[in-house]
Order: sequence, then structure tokens, then C-alpha cells
Amino acid sequence: MTQENTPTIFAAEKRAHWRALEPEIWSIQGADLDAVPTQSILTTLWDQPRWLEAYHLYDQRGSELFEQICGLPEYYLTRTENAILETHARDIIARAPVRCIVELGAGYSKKTVHLLTEQLRQRGSSIFAPIDVSAAGLRASRAAVRSAFPEIQFHGLHARYEEGFSAIDKNLPTLFVFLGSTIGNFNHSDFPRFFRALSAAMGPGDFLLLGADRDQGRESPGRCLQRQPRCYR
Repeated sequence: MTQENTPTIFAAEKRAHWRALEPEIWSIQGADLDAVPTQSILTTLWDQPRWLEAYHLYDQRGSELFEQICGLPEYYLTRTENAILETHARDIIARAPVRCIVELGAGYSKKTVHLLTEQLRQRGSSIFAPIDVSAAGLRASRAAVRSAFPEIQFHGLHARYEEGFSAIDKNLPTLFVFLGSTIGNFNHSDFPRFFRALSAAMGPGDFLLLGADRDQGRESPGRCLQRQPRCYR
């Protein structure tokens, strides 16, 4: 795949590093995501207490299991966040006048459908670029977007978060979406490092939509629905 055929969502200096993994799904040249877990596991298991990075759970089987978990009555996060997006997607998109939506850890992108619906209604043809280490999740997301939103360009990035968002062209007005209270997976050192990297990758016309769980010791899950979501610039 030549640099000329690489989508323009990538910054010019990054395009040569990406290749087509399959139609509409891109991967970093020479990257072997299967080799990354080995290095990660050897590193984190030396820590005290021992721990594993959450992305190890999201191979094809892990992604399927997580989708099933999201449908359980006990797992209120998905249905609460879905209800928030369904109610407020119009206002979110109106406040973030962008051409591209990049979702971090997109999975099957079931909740993002509300944002894509409003993006298409308010802006017309746009770009959706989900980032995920699960190729199975990206394929499912691609199938859903092709079926429901043929006018939207789909470019799935098979990569870890920072590899994906750091490659996006800063001149492309983008809404970065980070849902599912995934920030809870970060430890105390990863948290600031991640957001510093994301801030450095964002351009002047970019926005961030962040989904975070509330302290359930003080509030019931249902009250999350009363919050107005915010886009951060």
C-alpha cells in the first residue's frame, strides 16, 4: 500500500507507517500486536502487586464475552451511558463542529451510533475512525457502519490508543470519544501520562468526549442520567 493510498486522516509524516490490514482497517507497518502482550506481561508481573494491562482481555473471544457482560443487569455502565448519548447526542455534536469522530477502545461501537446519527444529520458525510486492539471488534464496527451509515467513511485503526490517536492529522477537526469509564483501567502513573499524550496529539479544532463513572457510594447509578455530558476542548 503506497503512501498516496493511505487515508488523509493520518498526519502526512505518519502515513508511511500505516498499511491496510484489510479493507477499511489499518495497522502500523511491521507492528505485531500479538508480540506486545509478551513484553507487557513480563514487565507488569514483576511489579508488586502483580497486575496485567486490561487490553489483554480483548482478543476475539474476550471481545465476545465483554459484549455479553455489557448486557447483564448488574453492568449498568453500558445502558446508562447509552441512554445519556441517546438523549444528548444532538447537543454534543452541535457543540463539537468536527469532520471526524475517533473512538478509543471502540469495541463494536454500539453506543456511538447515536453520535454518528447526529454527525450525519448535522454535518453530512464524515469520517469515523475507531481505535481498538481487537480486530474482531473493528470488523463488527465496520459492518454496522457500512449498513447504517453508508455516507460515513470508515477507517478502523488496529492499534493501541496512543499509536492510533497520535497518528491523526491535527488539522482535521476531530471529536475524540473515550467511553465506558475506561479511564478506570489506568493506574496512577498511566493516567497522567495518557492524558498528556492525548493532549499533545489534539489539534486546535479538536474536542474530547469523556465517559466516567461516578462515586456510587454517594449516588445511585440512575442519577448519572441527570448529568449533562460535556465536551472538552
